[in-house]
Amino acid sequence: MNALEITAEAGPEWTRLDAVLEEWRGRKGAVIPVLQRAQAIFGYLPPEVLRRVATGLRAPLGRVFGVATFYSQFYLTRRGRHIVRRRTTASPARWSTAWAPAGWRRWPWSTSRRSVKSYPRGWPRC
Repeated sequence: MNALEITAEAGPEWTRLDAVLEEWRGRKGAVIPVLQRAQAIFGYLPPEVLRRVATGLRAPLGRVFGVATFYSQFYLTRRGRHIVRRRTTASPARWSTAWAPAGWRRWPWSTSRRSVKSYPRGWPRC
């Protein structure tokens, strides 16, 4: 039995995936768009979906798995309900004086005066 011959009792998601595979079969560069749509259908890319995509596109499973693991937009495990992302800022934004202690007006590495006294109280001296 071919992997594409699974009946509708497997779920409506598989029927939708089969329709996507029929649309993209034989087209060059179809792996990424098919994986994007498969992830939109299932929420992530379990191994069964990767096997079905490889069979449906007639591409090696290693190529499909390689694309899915290379790009950070694809998830091979279920994602949680809440996604926590850490925000990073550029260096000049981190160096702003908004967080500096009151009364501290000069950076320790200021070019106008280089001395141990230019460090604020409590900073380690290297």
